[in-house]
Amino acid sequence: MNRDHIEIAEALRKMITNGIKPKHSTRSQKFDNVIHVTDLYDFCARKYVLAQRHKVALNVDRKFPPAMNVTFRLGQKMETMVLESLQSCLFGDFSTCPTCGAIRYNPPLLQYPIGDFIISGHVDAVVSYGNKLFILEIKSMDKDQFNNLTEPSLKYMWQLMSYLYLKKKKRIKDISDVGFLVYLSKGYNTKPVKVFPIEMDTPFLRHIRGVVRELKTLSKRKLPKRICTTDLYPLAKDCPVKDFCFRRKKK
Repeated sequence: MNRDHIEIAEALRKMITNGIKPKHSTRSQKFDNVIHVTDLYDFCARKYVLAQRHKVALNVDRKFPPAMNVTFRLGQKMETMVLESLQSCLFGDFSTCPTCGAIRYNPPLLQYPIGDFIISGHVDAVVSYGNKLFILEIKSMDKDQFNNLTEPSLKYMWQLMSYLYLKKKKRIKDISDVGFLVYLSKGYNTKPVKVFPIEMDTPFLRHIRGVVRELKTLSKRKLPKRICTTDLYPLAKDCPVKDFCFRRKKK
């Protein structure tokens, strides 16, 4: 094989790898008082208090290695495919790209203020079926995981339940109390889509009510307890306030 061709191939590989980056999401808001629904599953009140005390930005775009970027972009493309397939029944606002003229779907943003904070969630889609509106949450996974999937992940169930909770607190009666979790296979499958109906359950309601109680008094309390036992705990690994959280007092 020609040496020049090998060098060109390697240069192209690097350009493609480094050029694949997740599109910035409207979910990324750089305000430390905004709590995304994705943070409610393993909610840490201490993180938000420390972020405010030390002026640390929490909701910033994270940087991932190239392999993760490819995975995220595939997931984003698959989500777009689902939205295109449901175009006739999508509910929400639509806008036109000023550059290419493409029609863009803007699903509803659900927000609920609690004390000094705002719980915020951008749903993937709201669809009209029959005479009702339903919230959809769209996920993708590799073929083997998909084949073994018999019930949805608890974390994703709670994410969808959080949207249902927010719409209820906002008294949006047009949207059903039932949502649907949509899974897509990233590999070949004769049945590449699985859909699960989701409703708020007792464990979730107990958890979210506890979070709400904590948020209402957070600014008036002392520093909340840690939920991570050590700085090697999985949740602490990428936490932006980890160093402040585990700082040792000088004797």
